[in-house]
Amino acid sequence: MQTRARQAQLCSAVTQGRYMYYDDSKTTPQNWNTVHVADATVDPLPRVYAATEPELLCNWIGWDDAIRYSSWAGLRPMTELEFEKAARGPLDPVDDECVWGDTMLAVMYRSSPNVSNGREIAVGSGHTSSGWDPEDSANACLRTSVQTSDMPRPGIFATATSSRRQSGASYWGVMELGSGLHEMAVSPKDATGLAFTGSHGNGTFVIPSDWPPVAYGSTAGISRRGSGWYYLQEDATVASRRLLVLGGARSMHIGWRAVRTAP
Repeated sequence: MQTRARQAQLCSAVTQGRYMYYDDSKTTPQNWNTVHVADATVDPLPRVYAATEPELLCNWIGWDDAIRYSSWAGLRPMTELEFEKAARGPLDPVDDECVWGDTMLAVMYRSSPNVSNGREIAVGSGHTSSGWDPEDSANACLRTSVQTSDMPRPGIFATATSSRRQSGASYWGVMELGSGLHEMAVSPKDATGLAFTGSHGNGTFVIPSDWPPVAYGSTAGISRRGSGWYYLQEDATVASRRLLVLGGARSMHIGWRAVRTAP
């Protein structure tokens, strides 16, 4: 947990209204990062951070950031098994199935100028599975996508009448679980992951003892599931564990989804 003195030291490196990057010289968003320093209205410390486009996917999150926030919020990390349950629900597995329950996939290949305002429906590309019209709506944001200046918004593929496949939704309706950004999860691959008991955060930045520890870049007990916008179609499959050996260092491809055990 940061002391107020340490917070002051960190915040002194940036300027109100500037965007956070390698320095504070940027007045426009850089590398999909729309977080900028906002003025605190009452107590100047700790600083309050605001996003100019909070409806978009949030990347550049590392394990350290994610579990501190989750502990403070009374939540916890999800496990790899919970990721698969969230994707597949109670249904039997299908070979090479994506989060939406089958292997049919159409990748977003372009974005209109209003991609970030929530009014666009992304269009598919030639990178499709057999049987799907390439001009049909996309249902995934993967490596074959053209890089844009903004992350897509969750639910960008869904309409009022779209099916689970067309919207890219999981069995439970969870959006962008298999594409957009990788999901960090507790992995049963080693003793650190197996020690996780599912305890929740206690409202502070102190991490419960059973959680994989805060160690920048460590891979102990941590895995990535789902595919990121820069990664491959195979990573969008529910059962893919190709990224098992990657840790939780901050990356433009990683986001975070905290969970809580139902009462």
